[in-house]
Amino acid sequence: MFEETIRTLRKLDGTTGISVPISHDEESYFDRECPSKECEFRFNVLVEDWKAIVRDEEVFCPSCGHTASTERNTEEQIEHLKQAAIGHLRSTMSNALKRDADRWNRRQPRNSFISMTMKVTAGPDRSPCRRRQRNPCD
Repeated sequence: MFEETIRTLRKLDGTTGISVPISHDEESYFDRECPSKECEFRFNVLVEDWKAIVRDEEVFCPSCGHTASTERNTEEQIEHLKQAAIGHLRSTMSNALKRDADRWNRRQPRNSFISMTMKVTAGPDRSPCRRRQRNPCD
């Protein structure tokens, strides 16, 4: 009965990340934050420099010099990433459930004494994500 939902869940199995764009300002700078709890210094980086110059395995804070290979996302960016991932999952599952409900409804006999229909309601898809296999979130 829920073949599409099961198929979608199987496709999601092994997905370890999705790509979520993080916006930059009108001058092509985006915010970064030192991951050190003692510092948490916020700074801006030109997007081109971040891609071309900064090495992921050795990122340093311009204020305290803390070196780490971890992401430098701000709390707002992290919240955006979480909401985008939740939205992506919600949208993906809603679409699968809607297809199953449509299939169910098409198979129901017409003009019978008892009839059953299935309806799935969900909000609009607002997910800016693209699913990726075996890669961490961007």
